[in-house]
Amino acid sequence: MDWLFAAGGPAAGGNGTRLVLEHLVRRAGPGAVDAEVRRLVAAALEPLASQPGTVWASLDWEHVSPVLVVRHVPRYLQLPAAPLSPEGVWAVDEQADELASLFAGGPNLTLQLPVSRPPEPEVRVPSVPGAEDLRGAQLMGSVATTLARAAETGTTTSEAAASAGASAAAGALATYRRRHGSSPVTAGDVAMAFAEFYNDAGADFFPVQTGDGRVALVNRSCPFGRGISGQPGLCNLTTALLGTLAAQVGGSAEVVLDEAIADGDARCRAVVSFAQSGSPWARRYDWPPEAASPPGGARADGFRVAMSLQLPRDSLSVSVLRHLVAHVLEEVGAVQEDRADVELAVSEAAANVIQHSGAGDAYDVVVSVGPRTAELRVVDIGRGFDHVLLSDAVAGPDEERGRGLALMHALVDQVRFSSEPERGTVVRLVKHLRFDDASPARRLMGPAHLGTTRA
Repeated sequence: MDWLFAAGGPAAGGNGTRLVLEHLVRRAGPGAVDAEVRRLVAAALEPLASQPGTVWASLDWEHVSPVLVVRHVPRYLQLPAAPLSPEGVWAVDEQADELASLFAGGPNLTLQLPVSRPPEPEVRVPSVPGAEDLRGAQLMGSVATTLARAAETGTTTSEAAASAGASAAAGALATYRRRHGSSPVTAGDVAMAFAEFYNDAGADFFPVQTGDGRVALVNRSCPFGRGISGQPGLCNLTTALLGTLAAQVGGSAEVVLDEAIADGDARCRAVVSFAQSGSPWARRYDWPPEAASPPGGARADGFRVAMSLQLPRDSLSVSVLRHLVAHVLEEVGAVQEDRADVELAVSEAAANVIQHSGAGDAYDVVVSVGPRTAELRVVDIGRGFDHVLLSDAVAGPDEERGRGLALMHALVDQVRFSSEPERGTVVRLVKHLRFDDASPARRLMGPAHLGTTRA
């Protein structure tokens, strides 16, 4: 979320603080935004708002904890012409690239806010045949038909919306080919194909940030109209359409929808990336997709247990993390040997973040356990560390130190790092689990998954 403040007025900083806090509450809930968070936001914005010039406040929540960046522009610098609202606040849209260039290298205040939000719910995206002759103007009719049949097929509103979006991607791809005489290749092409098709259905999407294999788009008009308010499940139409379209071009893609009109935001903001972003809020799409369960059958993903933690960057927190992860795995019936492997691997991941990352007060851990696997993400929002060099420095079998990475690879099935300077490091661990089917929580995962233990 982005705002420009007309500095110099006594109300500007207060209005800016209010809007930032309202956005945090919409994402995390009132209980997560405490007095300390309110004090930090006010301290960052209100003093600058009284100085001559303009303030640009940007809230990035693609990672576990939100990062607030505040930039001050002296009066003598020229800003792109744009109207200010009566409250002295303006949402940045078309001028995003110009503003980024204007502020490049300039002083700014970067603040990681101690706020956590619940994990995104799992949504099954059924594998359905795409209609290449579907036009954008016909999309909402197709969506209405899919939603009307949701009860008959045993799917939820969220799943029905995702199904409609995934099937519409073929139509968006065909529309792009007709209009441009070629297939989309880059992330920018995908963004254009998505916007042209979806905007024909009543949306108003356009790209605001374009990078290497990554595009951020914003939307000022929802094709569902005012009825979208309080219905975030319908947003799965947007994410599945964009994600499936990008996956058809790049083989796989991730989509983060970090602002939504359905949740009360002034706009929607979607980020699509061909690479793994490490964001715990990202929805991943692969092409071709995995086969879906038959209508009315058991869910493909089943019941999942998710836990989000924020821990102090102190070595003592590792034992606390290990105990909590062990408790979750025991409750869902994972066998003791697999529990021990995951406990040790996540301990090593957390220890690496504590030891090698820069200064900071906390790190985040997201744990998700499904009917077949456990996925854990250890996230440090800071300067990050060079995991490539760390991998090259793996110790030999006779050395006592530096064996953490080798242990992680030996204990779990997948170990992936994502690290960028000033954006932090994400360590992702995936472990295929064996279960005791007699566990009550295991039975909640559905009868289709019982009898799949490897013990």
